[in-house]
Amino acid sequence: MVGLGFGAEFMPLYQKHPDAECYAICQRDKGKLNKVGDLFKVERRFTRFEDLLKTKEIDAIHVVTPIAAHAIALSWTRVYHLFDVHPTHGQFVAFSFLTQLMMEGTKPEILNKVYGFCKSVGLQTTFEKLGLKKATDEALRMVAEDASKIVLITSMPRASKTPNSAGAFYDADEILNCLKAADAYGRAF
Repeated sequence: MVGLGFGAEFMPLYQKHPDAECYAICQRDKGKLNKVGDLFKVERRFTRFEDLLKTKEIDAIHVVTPIAAHAIALSWTRVYHLFDVHPTHGQFVAFSFLTQLMMEGTKPEILNKVYGFCKSVGLQTTFEKLGLKKATDEALRMVAEDASKIVLITSMPRASKTPNSAGAFYDADEILNCLKAADAYGRAF
């Protein structure tokens, strides 16, 4: 299990399933890692995803992305008809996570690792590879405006806990710019 914020909610499910075992957990925040590890009695703990990937005993990895990425991912449905190939929910969430990293001002060395990982496992890092070959400003603005109004976006540090008069919790212009920045980074990577 990677990502122990919302991801910790899945731990009891894995522990109760007769054919599953949570062999290891991974979280950058060592305090959160140890709290969840102690609570669910998971011995193998990693603060670096790269180290977890080196573990040969693992059959599958459940990566739980931050909640705000799901707000953006849900908003792609507004322009779903514009996609040449229809991405899966996971592909939308992965690209939306890249957008969230831009919104958070993530440092290039971290972005390089995340984009490198996405490419290594076949996740799309550009609009075109996601199936949106003609990403117009109008279409991207619809995605950004919808995302700004989904309550899940309130997990972002600069989000308002209550919506403004237009129903938005977050600045749609910033989301729009970060969608474009995520795509540009992917094209340059």
